[in-house]
Amino acid sequence: MNYSFYKITDFINQVATGHPHIKTFQMGGADNIDTFKQTLFPLCYLVPNQATISVNGATEYSFSLIVMDRVNDVSNEGLVDKVSTIEWNYRGIDNLNDVWNDTLSTLNDIVSFIQRNEESNAYQIYDQVTCVPFKDRFDNTLAGWSADIIITMPNDKPACEITLS
Repeated sequence: MNYSFYKITDFINQVATGHPHIKTFQMGGADNIDTFKQTLFPLCYLVPNQATISVNGATEYSFSLIVMDRVNDVSNEGLVDKVSTIEWNYRGIDNLNDVWNDTLSTLNDIVSFIQRNEESNAYQIYDQVTCVPFKDRFDNTLAGWSADIIITMPNDKPACEITLS
């Protein structure tokens, strides 16, 4: 099997779009995230950071994996009753806690699946993954969690297949 950048990004795309909470998967630079209303949210966004080719026959791909959703203002949802007054006293006037809860849970599912997938000898996350919440990082009142992950894949290209001129 020939492992490549295409293969790992396609695998992450399949994992993310297979999750019932993710509506859209995109990849690119962090400044290219479509934060306007053309994107269906929740969004999983993959930012390639760097690749390290090690001497032990593996390649480490560093990515930022971002799961985000829109924060809605619940103060404009009509009549205020006792339940929404209690929610307002506890959580504020938006669904930020819900967005953080759902996006962290989704990010955990995606990372866990990559760690324990049926091709676990092909895609490995060896280090702990630290997730960082954000709010107002992008336009359009988005919030969620970002994780920097390093995925290790075997470099299975034999030296005899490499042609040099």
